Amino acid sequence: MNRLFLTSCASAALAVTPAVSAAPITYTFTGTMSGFMRDPGTFETVFDLADEPFVLTIEADTDNITTDPTGFSIPSDLATFDFPGINGGTSAQATTPTIVWVNNVNDVLGVGNDDFGIDLLFFSNPAFATYDLSTPLGTVSTAGFSVIDEQGSPIDTDLGELFVDDAFDTTITFAAVPEPASLALLGLGGLLLTMRQRREDNARRRLP
Repeated sequence: MNRLFLTSCASAALAVTPAVSAAPITYTFTGTMSGFMRDPGTFETVFDLADEPFVLTIEADTDNITTDPTGFSIPSDLATFDFPGINGGTSAQATTPTIVWVNNVNDVLGVGNDDFGIDLLFFSNPAFATYDLSTPLGTVSTAGFSVIDEQGSPIDTDLGELFVDDAFDTTITFAAVPEPASLALLGLGGLLLTMRQRREDNARRRLP
């Protein structure tokens, strides 16, 4: 009975495959930012950012990476700005398409406003000399200022227009997103370990 159950679980896990050939990846930028959020209707400031901690999370599909003579770029429609110090924690979902790019010649990686093809943030680190945006890179620290004054602004969000003046002390993490099949197999592995532990516990109880 247990063997049949496990065989069924394994078959179900192997059957869970992505509908398309996708390789999701998440780019996370953490640092401090100055600028402001503005209401596009009234042009009033929603909140100010003065060296405010921020987390920018961009999810993309590495199947969409394109190349050029200096490096690589990848578009995204899933970018979120989190400001933990604003009103006890504020999250703004970008409605402007964004793009992540890397210039291997100059060791620079950036985030742009994909509607206008203008850079919003850019960061420098020797690790970017050979990076192609397609693989996890761990955490990379970037030095100095990392934005051209309000260039690429505003970024439209569900809270208003985000204008960025500067961003400092930024660390970047690139992590692969597990595919559904991988998640199913991980769950199956946990189930097998749990059942094995239960059998061992039951065996110990039966010992005199």
